[in-house]
Amino acid sequence: MINKQINIDNSPEEFRFKNRLDNDVTNFITDLKEYQNLRDLYNHINKNLNIEGDRIFPLTIRINDGYIRSKDLKTYYCNSELYKYFFLGICLELETPISLILWVGSEDKLKEKNISTYKEICSKLNSKEIENIVISEKYLLGDKAKNYCHILTFKSQINFITEENKFFSNWIYFPFLKRSAEVFMSYFSPKFSPNQYDSDKQNYYINYFVSVIKYNYSTGQNSINLSVLNGLNTYYQNVKVSIDNIDLIRELQQNNENWGFALFKDITYKKNKLIREIILEKVNFDIIPEDILCHNIVQRAYYNYLLTGRLYISSENKLEEIYINLANGLSYLKLNITKDYSEFYDIYLKWFFVKINSNIYYKPFLLTNYNSQKDLSEIYNSYNLELNGKEIPLELLKWDKVVLPLMFIYLYNKHSKRTLIDRLRKWDNKWLINT
Repeated sequence: MINKQINIDNSPEEFRFKNRLDNDVTNFITDLKEYQNLRDLYNHINKNLNIEGDRIFPLTIRINDGYIRSKDLKTYYCNSELYKYFFLGICLELETPISLILWVGSEDKLKEKNISTYKEICSKLNSKEIENIVISEKYLLGDKAKNYCHILTFKSQINFITEENKFFSNWIYFPFLKRSAEVFMSYFSPKFSPNQYDSDKQNYYINYFVSVIKYNYSTGQNSINLSVLNGLNTYYQNVKVSIDNIDLIRELQQNNENWGFALFKDITYKKNKLIREIILEKVNFDIIPEDILCHNIVQRAYYNYLLTGRLYISSENKLEEIYINLANGLSYLKLNITKDYSEFYDIYLKWFFVKINSNIYYKPFLLTNYNSQKDLSEIYNSYNLELNGKEIPLELLKWDKVVLPLMFIYLYNKHSKRTLIDRLRKWDNKWLINT
């Protein structure tokens, strides 16, 4: 059983956490410098080691899913009263939870514009609209504390886009949030996690992840016991987590015979000692068995990408084999799959993967608008050469503006998810998909 609250002072976890604080920024910046074609980006990092947004790509931030919270903070600069507003969200390109920081500023025109934007965001948070925020041009990735999950807007271009595709709007489907029992307690990098200030917990770091769960019982005030499904097979493990929502407890009790999805908030804070707490934020039982099968397959394929850095996942035959094995395993949990592989792929997997010559490739959100197999094949070929430090042929150089952002995202994932990757490697390559 895994405890809901962990005192990590004087423990290997505390050492790893503090080590991340000291080393993750240095390692990330060094990686950017070592890749020849990313050196131009490295050369334009400012003195605070912030990355200028117009030198990478626009960022799409998911809002209005129930786990976004906003707060404001008053500060002063040159005797002027300034406000900055925090919004927690999910960045689809960077594949991580982020903190969007909207600086109101002191210039009248800028102040008016940013207050208007703030009110519009708040309005959408309180509505039932499914919206994404797209941030482009003059934004900074990183703050003075060198936290690369903080996106600072100044004179940024901010647009709102209605996303009707559930696979890009519903938290249960995002590949990069998926976690199973084997890696449930994987640590996150504090330099790639939103951190905020609270009167009780002072400075605390936040992360989010999604698992397949089943309610067992209450273990006392504000804590419950859950079964969490494995990812490599259909066994499960019991965990103890925090919960502070009475309505959520009732929903769990009413669905105690059912498997569902759970969104967890993973926080670490200093309160006399360094404390880590995992809190159940939200559940979704309005699902079918294929949703759970999708969770396991997409998680396995995404972890393969994290471990190798390659966008190539497997042959189509191998992916179908994984589908069959996991579908058979789910039947023992009375979760019967009614769709064959082809139908399942067309409904669930085509949003995150692409077939090229009977091979399956991961398709990051950055490539959403690319549908030509010829173009994607050239992009994947160029990316693979870049990843391995090989020379890019002249005919593929036209894809630099796509491939270099993909390289940046891989390096970002490599450091933001480093502890997860380290834990995956301890499984003797069982998470790798052998083709």
